[in-house]
Amino acid sequence: MNSENNIYMLDDYVILKPKNAVKSHSHKMPHILSSPNVFKLCINGEIKEGKTAIISSDVVHSIISMDENAMMMLIMPLTDLYFQINEFLNNECIVYEKQYSIEEIIYELNKTNVTYKKIIEDERVIEIIENINMDIYAEKNVSEIAKTVNLSESRLEHLFSEKTGIRIKHYLLLHKLRKAYKQVSVEKNITDAAYEGGFSDSSHLAAVSKRLLGISVSDVFKNNI
Repeated sequence: MNSENNIYMLDDYVILKPKNAVKSHSHKMPHILSSPNVFKLCINGEIKEGKTAIISSDVVHSIISMDENAMMMLIMPLTDLYFQINEFLNNECIVYEKQYSIEEIIYELNKTNVTYKKIIEDERVIEIIENINMDIYAEKNVSEIAKTVNLSESRLEHLFSEKTGIRIKHYLLLHKLRKAYKQVSVEKNITDAAYEGGFSDSSHLAAVSKRLLGISVSDVFKNNI
């Protein structure tokens, strides 16, 4: 993890150290929380305590208290790990009294052999996801992307949501967040990271991060704001 920030970014997930309590929210990125000390969460209005938690996407939750040694892992949507967690939890959450490392949890989830290709199935949607991830569509809007697979914009929006559970416009924004977070994780300042991620400025990045992830930029970027 970058010592100057609270973030470590890979293609499929971001690991960060939450600095503060996080207000109630839900979003498309499943969480894994791991701490040597007991933390307190509110899940769908119910208070839960433990040292490890796995929270699937779209579950309403908040962090009431968590110490500085805790680690939070956010899984990028439409990855193998994303579908493994949602399949394992059936779109719910689980809290353990014992601390399990993030590596231990990933190892167990990978045993399910669930992959995004098996879940999504449609080759056109899979092609679009892979091209977005490779940044091939960096300069394209949804209408232009639709033409590459011979679909209308409205048909693509419906098909993508049907097969993935996520709007394609949101997935494009999440990909931009991933690019920006990667830049900050290698010690770029937030302004440069926002531009390289495809945002108009750092305020735009902050607004999208808060809206889609429920996370304040100041909670992620310790010294590079």
